[in-house]
Amino acid sequence: MHDLADAVGERVVARAARGLAAGVALFWLGAVVLVRSEAGVPNWWLPCALLLGLAVPVPANPPTATRGPAPLWRWLAAAALLAALAAVVHGALATPSRHWDGAAAFDGKAFWLTQAPTLQQPFFADPAVFHHSPDYPLLLPLLLASTERLLGGGLGRLWLPALWVLTLLVLAATLRRAGGERRLVLAVVVAMGLTPALLGPGGGAVDSGYADGLLLLATTTLAGGLLLRAPFEVAVGVVLAVASKPEGLVYVAAAAAVLAGRGERRLLVVLLLALAGALAAWLPTQRQLLHLPPGCAGLVVTVVGTLAVIGLVLWGLEGLVARTRSPARWRLLLLAEGIVAVLLLLPWFAGQVPPDSAIGVYLHRGQAWQQGLANLPAVAATFVDHAFLRLHFGATFVAMVLLLGARAPAGSGRGADDGARGLALFFVVGLATTALPFVLTHEEDVQHHLRSSLPRLLLHWLGPAWLLIGVRLGAVLATTRAGAATAARPS
Repeated sequence: MHDLADAVGERVVARAARGLAAGVALFWLGAVVLVRSEAGVPNWWLPCALLLGLAVPVPANPPTATRGPAPLWRWLAAAALLAALAAVVHGALATPSRHWDGAAAFDGKAFWLTQAPTLQQPFFADPAVFHHSPDYPLLLPLLLASTERLLGGGLGRLWLPALWVLTLLVLAATLRRAGGERRLVLAVVVAMGLTPALLGPGGGAVDSGYADGLLLLATTTLAGGLLLRAPFEVAVGVVLAVASKPEGLVYVAAAAAVLAGRGERRLLVVLLLALAGALAAWLPTQRQLLHLPPGCAGLVVTVVGTLAVIGLVLWGLEGLVARTRSPARWRLLLLAEGIVAVLLLLPWFAGQVPPDSAIGVYLHRGQAWQQGLANLPAVAATFVDHAFLRLHFGATFVAMVLLLGARAPAGSGRGADDGARGLALFFVVGLATTALPFVLTHEEDVQHHLRSSLPRLLLHWLGPAWLLIGVRLGAVLATTRAGAATAARPS
């Protein structure tokens, strides 16, 4: 009976995780285009997009012979998560955003989009009206505004804890699809859900009004796609990353580099196509928010066309590499050539990015970026402070260090092992990108910049970290059981 209840519960979790994440991505793809029109985003589009997402088929979890957690542990886990949920719901509804990005960059946009869900109103259309970070992606404000227009009473801010819940559902569903034991999955979900950086009062936490929780959902979904080698999850993660914050584009580039280096051409083409579609929808809206000339069709065609050509070239090259006697060597060579090509194209790309955009202020900085390398020791010291000394991220990085050498057990399957390696590389490369804003910074007070920004950047990698911890801890437990069973056999 308990096994049947567990199976039904897992099916519901998988349906909600996959469907709602897809629905949010679909909502943005439509809303980011409709918001440019005079009529704006219709109120019915949000529930319609979520229902369409829930209609997406859900793959079945692999059968496992393990039992679920004991009833006591279920109740304790449920009580802990419900207490955390009650706290963040109260924090989201009791007050407006209490910290800088939430109050300055997102609440104002959400308020005016609630009044009229279109960019053709003075707050967005009049260059004389100031609003902070004008080209930040609009997914979070549009979610809040659409829900507020439907329900009223400040209930739009329920999306802030809802995104936390959805991220935990994605984490649980991904680990179960990867073959994780029910007890282990529950422990990992509780550990991530109770992370102090998520539940604390600081900027970037669940109820702070920042979009970092939304970007955490994006990186968790994208990391799950790499682990499962699932094209659908990769595409949804890419769209959510572009729609969340400017950093999302950098994280998508990190995933593309990992896939290119590993020769995962099917997933790489899916990623590039999803990125091309997301940028085609977003770039015209971004330029409108920056009050730039609307004639940007050439830029969109250039970006999308370049991504499509790169995808086709990599598809063909990878097919040739797979037939060689030493594909690993050739893949490394292709990756090195790709990095050189990116560095050569970087000046052209920087010239295409508006100087006043969120990324442009870093690319058009006055001094050479090499001078910023001197900030790396301070970045490392701040990372150690928050990750290990203050335990701002709970057991996340401690567990990562303890499980550093764990590998998939024998017999786990080449596909599962390749997915885990891809996830590990994505986490490492992505974590390394968090140093970029401090190497390219235009801030004079680097220590203040580190204290206010680095913890939020690390927060984006909480989901991929716990996915990796779950996979590696499962490998350790499986290896331990296999060793115990071998030792127990009569000689």
